[in-house]
Amino acid sequence: MELAEERSRRGRDRDQFHQVRRSRKFNQTVVLRRWWGCVKNAVTKSSVGSIARDCLSHH
Repeated sequence: MELAEERSRRGRDRDQFHQVRRSRKFNQTVVLRRWWGCVKNAVTKSSVGSIARDCLSHH
């Protein structure tokens, strides 16, 4: 009885761990996409100083 309980708890922990990893990867993608959009905006304004100021200050 206790063994089954322990096994299910371990399974839950593993699921949680995978969820965290998946969401962390997702967050990185979102940050990168946002940063890339910022870089493209700054490039169209064509001033490198504003790229550094706008984009690097956020992240």
